[in-house]
Amino acid sequence: MLDANIKAAIDQIVELKGIPKEAILTAIENGMAAAYKRDHGNRFMEVEAELCGGEKIAEVYRVYHVVDEVIDPRELELEEGEEKPLALEQQITLEDAKEIDETAQIGSTIRELVTPEHYGRIAAMAAKQAIMQKLRASEGEIIRDLYETKIGTIVTGQVQRTDGDNIIVQLDRTVATLQKRDQIPGEKYIAGEYMKFYIVRIIDGFKGATIIISRTHPLMIKEMIRLEVPEVADGVVEVKRVAREAGIRSKVAVTTADEDIDSVGSCVGQSGVRIQNIMQELNGEFIDIIEWDENPVKIIERSLAPAELHAIRADERGKRAKIYLEEDERSLAIGKNGQNVRLASKLSGWEIDVLNMEAFDRWQEREAEKEKENSTNTKKAVKKEEKKQTTKKETKSDDSDWGVLTTAVINKLTTAGYASVQDLKGMDAKSIGEIPGIGKASVEKILAEIA
Repeated sequence: MLDANIKAAIDQIVELKGIPKEAILTAIENGMAAAYKRDHGNRFMEVEAELCGGEKIAEVYRVYHVVDEVIDPRELELEEGEEKPLALEQQITLEDAKEIDETAQIGSTIRELVTPEHYGRIAAMAAKQAIMQKLRASEGEIIRDLYETKIGTIVTGQVQRTDGDNIIVQLDRTVATLQKRDQIPGEKYIAGEYMKFYIVRIIDGFKGATIIISRTHPLMIKEMIRLEVPEVADGVVEVKRVAREAGIRSKVAVTTADEDIDSVGSCVGQSGVRIQNIMQELNGEFIDIIEWDENPVKIIERSLAPAELHAIRADERGKRAKIYLEEDERSLAIGKNGQNVRLASKLSGWEIDVLNMEAFDRWQEREAEKEKENSTNTKKAVKKEEKKQTTKKETKSDDSDWGVLTTAVINKLTTAGYASVQDLKGMDAKSIGEIPGIGKASVEKILAEIA
């Protein structure tokens, strides 16, 4: 029969935590066996412990496997894939085995009672440790099962206490950790206060599963909008992208396929009540809602509103935009410490250069000079082509006296005393070829003209 104290502890855990009794008993027995190996043997032994009543609390047995010959596996050179034999401490010969159990046979397993004297205190400590370990492990499994499906969602928790730079928050069934990097700058976390948190992940440690939560995660804005705006929860309005600087400002792009729905208006709410509720929950963080567009330039224009952009130069390949504004509009577009343009850049996915109108004027001047230069070059090219065509025409005579002979050939013939191609009529190739400067190719052309 189990010790009354241990039985009471086990029954209480079963009732409060819902852990199966058999699992707890197995964990205790395994813990006691491990304690025996640690204090009275080594890790290679095979040991079993069985809970019982009385002062001993448990009986400990050493387990042996009966073999024909005891072999030390450390002396063997095993081939790849060959099964490793039992540890030396787990083997016993048939002769020695029969001294413990007369029924022992080769291949059988026997148990030797090895419970130490005064084992009660050791067993009790081992039982306590095993119970605590099993409790932590089981609680970790329960926490993971309960909260793993909630990763990426919003939960409400109560601020419990500080732990260094971290804040410990009580959730429904467990506590969660709000790390320093996940805290909104300047936000106060008062013990007992209820707040909303975004579940980031679950990590496993020595003390069990730990839930990591956040107040700064960009997707917390998306989830807050989903909770506050029915159209988003129903999927009629979609949150496409979020850019956030926690505690200061966020920009959210939304869209809808329903032409009868105003996606921005749905999220803002009548008189801004919906977005105000979210801003209040997030320590007054400003939230700008804009309409999504597949064109990043449109996103940039809407993100920088109410600043009026004079012009935008977009480099799609480099994903960069240069925007030009009047000086007062430029400071409005940039925002305090560059915050507004940074968020617009995050939301659009493009780098943004904010320039004044002087830069725009200089750019226009450069473009005008380029255009003028290009125009001049074009005119020169046209004239050059015209000259080329004229020269080409001049190289061939349209005069019926010479036919299509080139000017160079005509000049050589006139120098030789011929007034027209007809003066060569009756001459053969050899005679024509003897005219100074007339080559073989020219002879053929002349013969073709006088034929």
